[in-house]
Amino acid sequence: MPHSTLRLRQSARVLRHWAARPHVLFCGVYGAVPASSMVAALTEQGATAPADRLSSAKWLAVTAVASALAYGYARLIARRGDQTVHGVRAATRLLLSEWPLVLATAPTLVLLCGVAWGWWPSRAIEDVVFAVNVVLLFA
Repeated sequence: MPHSTLRLRQSARVLRHWAARPHVLFCGVYGAVPASSMVAALTEQGATAPADRLSSAKWLAVTAVASALAYGYARLIARRGDQTVHGVRAATRLLLSEWPLVLATAPTLVLLCGVAWGWWPSRAIEDVVFAVNVVLLFA
């Protein structure tokens, strides 16, 4: 077997192992569901122009980062009572570990930005967003 094929299989195995970690799965679900909810809420306001879609994408990004920081902070506060040593480095590491939540909103962000940049029509993008997020949730 060629070295590149072996290396590719090892990389795929590492990626599957990493993606199956409970925290990564939880953050993935926790990010995809609010992304769909936010698109539904923003669309309910009747904003379908490309500029409105870009604004929705920006708000989704801000909300995803804020949610990740809030969830990380809640985990940090919850750990305050245990006997482990807490410091700035540990707190920063814990907050940064919430990045899968932000990453889970990336497909929705790409779809909304694609509409804003004219890659595809704005009409019915919500249906596409919901379908993509449902597939990702169950994949």
